[in-house]
Amino acid sequence: MLEIIKNHIFHLDEILLMLHYNFTKQSHEKWWLTDIRFDADVRDDITFCYDVLKDVSRSFAEVICQLPNNISLDFVILYLRARALDTIEDETPILNDDLKKKKKILKHFHKETNDILYEINDVKHRRLIHNYSRVMKVSSVLSNKSRTLTNKIIKKMAKGMIKYLDSKIETVEQYNDYCYYVAGLVGEILTQFSVVNGFEDANFIKQTIKNKNVFSNHRKGGLDKSMGIFLQKTNIIRDYKEDIDLNKQWWPKDIWGKYSDDFSRLPESPNANHCINELINDNLENIPDILEYLKLVQNVDYFKFCATPQIIAIHTQALCYNNVKLYQQKLKIRKGLAIKAMKANSYKHVCHQIRNALNIIKSKIDNKTEIGLVTEKNIMIIETIISKEIGPEKTIFEKINQYLFLLIVLVVVNFLFYKFSTYFDPNKTDINPPNITNTNPLENPINNTEILSGNNEDFDIKELAKTAGKLFGLNNEDIEKAMASRTNGIMESNNNNTMSSMFNINSAELPSTMGMPMIFTLFGTKI
Repeated sequence: MLEIIKNHIFHLDEILLMLHYNFTKQSHEKWWLTDIRFDADVRDDITFCYDVLKDVSRSFAEVICQLPNNISLDFVILYLRARALDTIEDETPILNDDLKKKKKILKHFHKETNDILYEINDVKHRRLIHNYSRVMKVSSVLSNKSRTLTNKIIKKMAKGMIKYLDSKIETVEQYNDYCYYVAGLVGEILTQFSVVNGFEDANFIKQTIKNKNVFSNHRKGGLDKSMGIFLQKTNIIRDYKEDIDLNKQWWPKDIWGKYSDDFSRLPESPNANHCINELINDNLENIPDILEYLKLVQNVDYFKFCATPQIIAIHTQALCYNNVKLYQQKLKIRKGLAIKAMKANSYKHVCHQIRNALNIIKSKIDNKTEIGLVTEKNIMIIETIISKEIGPEKTIFEKINQYLFLLIVLVVVNFLFYKFSTYFDPNKTDINPPNITNTNPLENPINNTEILSGNNEDFDIKELAKTAGKLFGLNNEDIEKAMASRTNGIMESNNNNTMSSMFNINSAELPSTMGMPMIFTLFGTKI
């Protein structure tokens, strides 16, 4: 908790958003438990699949669980099978001395239906592969189209893994090729799933998968490939420390070789940060394709599923840019940013989020270097696309005015709340009307009934109470009852000259939570 507060101390909007998210999030409904298509054993296996998904990928679990039931289950099985394949590739040290056997396992993995009982260090991934038969039992109840598409992609992914299993990534071309096999193909199958399940029409495949007019330099096909490749490159860049510990090298030597002769000693280079920046420059070229893909998506559920990982990835790139801490630890974005990403449900919202991330990168650019100039050029291209949708970037003065306006609104809201509360508070004395010049109460006593009747033009507290009451959620009937009760209380107080009979608001109690929703609403428009 202290770490979260420390990370978000200058991000009040994210703190409010996290509070709102934690208090309003709903647990994922276990719809399969009442689905007559599944028997008791299959229902237990589906429960296991959703549970283990949360273990091996919390962020993907969030977005997958938001999808409609059937396609959600398709995506769960696809993700778990791909994750199990990746685990065999990366985390089975017992097979590292027998690459021939490892290649054979990968080659036939798309046919595997049994538990995979190799020992690995990661407990969560071990649980997945040791119970792989349960994943495949659920796979067997999916539609023929779903199983066929998944098997096809798993087979292709394994082919790419085998290709680079016993060789290092030397060139940027090989780097793109590897990322295509292990992630670009996933973008393709997800696009096909969206059409098969009726999320998007058949024309969507032509606009994305078959669209060869892509901006990125990966040369692997359509917009869908850029979606997957961007995510994979983000993970590869961020996971330097983790891969070094596993004796892996996925960064292309064409780039890191400029800064060191030994990949494991790259952090010792005086320009190690430039290597990170050059890799990120290469990855930024995928963003125009990502924006084009997301603009074509029509279904809101599928849009959120696609957009969330991309926003998290671009914020991760912003965190990694020019940041040599990457060489010592796995960098993760703030939880508040991740929740913001999960709230993105429109193309304009995505544009705002990407612009925010690009602004962070811009603040880190060293434009005295060639790499910095390339970064500026890439950002300018992306900003041009974004500006067509949401307008140009606001100037610093416009931003100040915007937040100043919010501050003024908050001050006014608090003032009205105070006035409305004190108006009905029997312990508060009434405010003297401005036209009373004599300060001696014995010579010129205040006529409370005159003030309440609204005769004072300069200070109409009755109208103020009505306005404040409406603002804070009370209806006209409650306001009138409260004011009538207060008027009677004050008159009785004047007659009896006692405080004991002053107004006590019972007939129009104020909503106890009326302040907080308004605060969340004000900030929610900007979150």
